[in-house]
Amino acid sequence: MKKSPLVPLFSAGYKAYLSSFDSILHYLDATKNKNEFIVYTDADLAALGSIYEDIEFSISSLFDARLKASGITYNFILSAQKEDDTEFARALSQKAVSSVFSVFYNIQTDVYHDPDANYKTLRNRIIDVNNASEPSPIFIAQAIHLIHTYDFQLKKSFSNNQLNLLEQTAINPESMRLILTLLLSSKDIYNALIKSCEYKLLEICLPELFEMRNIFQDKEHHPEGDVFTHTLECFKYVDSPDLTLALALLLHDIGKPDTVSSKSDARFHDHAYKGAQKAVRILKRLEFEKELTDDIFFLINNHLVAREVARRSPAKKTEFMKHRLFPTLLKLYKADISSCFGDLETYSKIMSMYNNQQDN
Repeated sequence: MKKSPLVPLFSAGYKAYLSSFDSILHYLDATKNKNEFIVYTDADLAALGSIYEDIEFSISSLFDARLKASGITYNFILSAQKEDDTEFARALSQKAVSSVFSVFYNIQTDVYHDPDANYKTLRNRIIDVNNASEPSPIFIAQAIHLIHTYDFQLKKSFSNNQLNLLEQTAINPESMRLILTLLLSSKDIYNALIKSCEYKLLEICLPELFEMRNIFQDKEHHPEGDVFTHTLECFKYVDSPDLTLALALLLHDIGKPDTVSSKSDARFHDHAYKGAQKAVRILKRLEFEKELTDDIFFLINNHLVAREVARRSPAKKTEFMKHRLFPTLLKLYKADISSCFGDLETYSKIMSMYNNQQDN
C-alpha cells in the first residue's frame, strides 16, 4: 500500500484509512490480489478534486468519490477531520459501513486502530453477532466470507429476530454487488452460497436465481435435481474462480425458467442466449461494470461448448478457440458437466483441440 496512488493525499496532509473489513483482510494478509478498496479520508471533495484529475464524484449512495489508478479502484467515504488518529478511528466506528469488526488500518503509518477493542476476537477468529443487534446484509455477508475463507467461527448463531429484521431491510444495488462479490470470492463458495440461502441473503440480492427452484430437468442428464440445485453443485467442481467465472457459473442457466417447454418434457430451447440477455439485465441492475457484463454475456451465451464447437466451420472454430475467454469458458463447461455427473470425454476432446491449436 505504501507505493499506492494515495501518497499525494498524505503529502497534502490528509488521512486515509481502509474500511474495517478491508482492514481485516489486510490484517489477514489477504489484499495482495484485491483490486477494490473502501477508504475513509478526512479530505473534502474540493481537496480530492485538486489532488486527483480523474476522480469521480457522486457515484453512489455508499461512496462520495471513486479513484481508479494503477488497476485499483479506491471508493472514498468522507469523514470529519480529527487531529488525533485514535479519535479519527473512533469517529469512523460510529459511521462506518457495517462490519463484523471495528478495526481500521492507517495506510500511511501502517498502524491498526481498534476503537471498540475488537482485537482479541479478531485474533481468535471469532465473530460475535452481538456486535450488531440488527446485523446488516453486508455484516452477514462478511461473516459468511470469513467463515468459509479464513476459518472464523460464530460465537453464537444469528437469532431468528435478527434474520427476520434482515428480510425487512432495504438494500441498494451497490450493497447487493458488494455482497455477491464477498460470497463469490470465498474460498469455499459452495458452502458460502448454501449459508447465504439459509439466511435468505442470496434471495434478497438475486431473486431471479430462485425462479430456478422446482424447474426439473431430464433425470438421465441431471440426476442432481432441479436447475437451482445444479447451479450450486457446479461450485464443487471449480477451483478459486475469479469473479467473472463465478458470476457466469451462478447465472449460466438463468434462462431455463423462461424457456422450459413443460414439466413433463423439460427442454430449454435457446436458454443460453436468453439467459445471457437476462444475466446482463441483472448485472446492470447490480451496477457491475460493462466490461465484466459483456464478458459474462459471452460465457453464458456459449456455455454449451460442445454444441458451439460442433456447429462452427474449421475457420470459425479456430477463431472461437482464440477468444481470450475460451479458457474460462472451458472451466465453466467442465464444472457444468461435472455437477451432473456427466462424461468428460467430450470436454477432454475439446481441451485437446484447444491445446493443439495453442501449440501451432
